Amino acid sequence: MQDVRRRGKYLFLELDRGLLEMHFRFDGHLMWFPNAKDLLRRANVETDKSVRVDVALEFAKAVLGFADGRHLGRLHIWESAKSCIPLQQMGGGALSREFTADLLKNELKASRRPVKEFLLDQTRVAGVGNIYSCEALWHARIAPLRLANSLSERVRETPQRNCVRSPACFRMLFGPGARLS
Repeated sequence: MQDVRRRGKYLFLELDRGLLEMHFRFDGHLMWFPNAKDLLRRANVETDKSVRVDVALEFAKAVLGFADGRHLGRLHIWESAKSCIPLQQMGGGALSREFTADLLKNELKASRRPVKEFLLDQTRVAGVGNIYSCEALWHARIAPLRLANSLSERVRETPQRNCVRSPACFRMLFGPGARLS
């Protein structure tokens, strides 16, 4: 494994040959096993303490298991980051330093979609899901069906002012370096 990075709701493992894209959906997660014997002893057996591992990656010193009880998560292998379609289509990460309140305001101004639909579009804002979008809009007192480009300059600034009650929501939308004013 060369590198591990997160973007939006995806986790990417850069391997010696290729890129592994992971999306956990609702309850998918990774499990670290010290070795293959431990994986075989604890996973996919019929006991109360067992876990269902759908995919296992064996490394030199341990095994990484992808577990997803509902089987909604997904894994894809790509030749490279350039060939990874989701990575290429994804908007700026809501937690990245590049994603700023000014960038969000400009994107909202250019969009004719309902503001909640805009926030859920991973090609615009990677990593904002239903809960964060609802919370941000509620604190900003913005109706979810209101068109994004209909928001006045003052209203486009309200998420930054009104998310004080929800710091997690604020950081998700405006990034870790954003300041509450």
